[in-house]
This record gives sequence, C-alpha cells and structure tokens, in this order.
Amino acid sequence: MISSLKQIKDILKEAGLRPTYQRIRIIETIYKYRYEHPSVETIYNELKNELPIISMTTVYNTMNAMLNKKLLQALTITGIDTHYDPNLSLHHHFYCNNCHKIYDIKIKCPFGNEKKKTIEGHKIDEVHGYFKGICKNCLETTKKETKE
Repeated sequence: MISSLKQIKDILKEAGLRPTYQRIRIIETIYKYRYEHPSVETIYNELKNELPIISMTTVYNTMNAMLNKKLLQALTITGIDTHYDPNLSLHHHFYCNNCHKIYDIKIKCPFGNEKKKTIEGHKIDEVHGYFKGICKNCLETTKKETKE
C-alpha cells in the first residue's frame, strides 16, 4: 500500500517515469479507489475539478505508461470498459452484472500460483480469472425489496 508522497515519487522514479503533479494525483486516486478498480473515466471525474488542466488523454497516457512499467494491471472483464488494479498479486475478480462493481476474489486456482509455469506445453506469462453474476450486496437488496 502506498502511504506517502515520497513513496509515490520513488515508485515513479524507479519505473523511469517523471513524478509530475498530475501523475502523483492519478496514483493517489487509483489507490483511493483501489477496491473499486477504477476506470480512466472514474479517475478523470475525480480529478477534473481539482485539476482543471487535466485531460482524459493525460489520464489514459499515464495509465498506459504505468501498465507498461508493470505498476498496474488492466481488467477488461466486460469487454467494453477497462478498469485498473494496483494489486499485482495473483488473484481473481468477480463482476456484478447488476451494480457493475468488481470485487477481488481470493480462491485457490491451479494456475494461480508461481510454481505452475506451463500448461499443455504452453508457457504461462500471466493468469487472469474472473467470475460474473450478482454480488451479495445486490442479492441482499433484492431480498429486502421482495419482503416489503
């Protein structure tokens, strides 16, 4: 977890990225919304009032630079939107078809460990897993609404 401005600057410098004010604020926003797996639009909307000079292009370019430097992972669960996750550990995701939230899922997966390097002779570089359905919060809301 990133907890200080110095840490953010150090991470950017180590990745070979200049620690501009906009990049710093983008990273802070990513971590603020890390459990919601923010999209470019979420980050832009969060920052546009505070940084009127920021553009959607700046956010896209920053996200792509951080992806290229392996500071984030991109989630394209819906096939339409890209969401970003600063948690680089091996884990899966659950997408709620109702509220459209993305949750981290911690389950054991035969391919979700660092020991498994190949499958049927193919070299594994990355593992991505996701589930789609209705989240427990939406299920609870539906139960309450039907009781009323």
